[in-house]
Amino acid sequence: MKAEDIIEGLNKHIETRRSERGIENAGHMVLQKEIVPHSSFKAYKIYKYTLWFTKRGKSYKVITVQHTAKVPDGQEENMLREMNIMLSTMIFNWIGSSYYTEVINGTFKEVEE
Repeated sequence: MKAEDIIEGLNKHIETRRSERGIENAGHMVLQKEIVPHSSFKAYKIYKYTLWFTKRGKSYKVITVQHTAKVPDGQEENMLREMNIMLSTMIFNWIGSSYYTEVINGTFKEVEE
């Protein structure tokens, strides 16, 4: 399963929760995927997934998953699978949190880091 499929399922889950509570659509989740070469070690790549909550033209960072690894040619599919597992685990842990509830209600604001 691709990360995009996971986010599509998450958005459907959020829509269902809103419908059950009579909340009108107040934004949705978007996944940003980045794969960039490491600046110091050319054999390594930085894989980064950022999950955003977007609402009325504004985006708020919800979850970031980042991993740096040496990925031999032909092994990138394994790394993407690993990233998808890490992302889905973080989403499962996020569900039920106060931030999750704020996304359902459409009141989420980015936490200061």
